[in-house]
Amino acid sequence: MNVQFYAVLDEIPRTTSQEKGVRVVRGKPMYYTKAKVQDVKNLYTTLLRTHRPPRPLEGAVALKVCFYYPAKKPHKVGEPKATRPDTDNMVKLLKDCATDCGY
Repeated sequence: MNVQFYAVLDEIPRTTSQEKGVRVVRGKPMYYTKAKVQDVKNLYTTLLRTHRPPRPLEGAVALKVCFYYPAKKPHKVGEPKATRPDTDNMVKLLKDCATDCGY
C-alpha cells in the first residue's frame, strides 16, 4: 500500500511535541500541552485524516517528509537550511499524529 500526499501550508509549523508547559499545584509540577502544540496537532490530524488508508499499515514503513522554507538572505534558493528549527522533533509530532489517525 502506498500513501502519498502533498500539503501546502501558509506557514510551516515549527512547534514540537517536546514543548510542554508546567505549572506547580500544591508543590507538585503539573505538565500540560501548550495551545500552540495542540493547534499544530489539530492541523496535522486534519491533513492526515483526509488521506487515511482503509486499514492500518503493517510491516516496514518508509516515511519521507520534506519541509520547504522560503529563501531568505543570506541563503540562496536551493541551499540547504542549516539552522533552526529542529526537524527531527517536528517529524516526531507528525508521526505521533499519523499513529493517532490510524496509519
